[in-house]
Amino acid sequence: MTAPEDTVADALELLLRTIPGVAAVYPSAPLPAVIVGGVLTKTRVVAPPRLVSVSSARGEWRVTAAIGVDENVPAEQTGRAARERIVEYLTSGAASPAGATSPASATLPPRVTVRISMVG
Repeated sequence: MTAPEDTVADALELLLRTIPGVAAVYPSAPLPAVIVGGVLTKTRVVAPPRLVSVSSARGEWRVTAAIGVDENVPAEQTGRAARERIVEYLTSGAASPAGATSPASATLPPRVTVRISMVG
């Protein structure tokens, strides 16, 4: 990831933690990548992997987040709220995807996937 994508990933992780019903944020990368990233982090070869996966190209954001939800808010409602908040953040002008000269020039809507990885 490039530095702007790291910044967006960190901001989205913090944002997700403020949503009612979100109990945890889990790594969204495939398990082998998480394990290898963890090992490389321990040897100080790379920075720790971000929990929220963010990429951008040709004026479009792509985000994948994996969350755990508690039982106080229905999982479907929590997942929908998480997706909506991510889209709001990305379209608010807080960040510009690669290939866009400004947030307003991002012609494609962000592609956001929120996975519910744990309930309870």
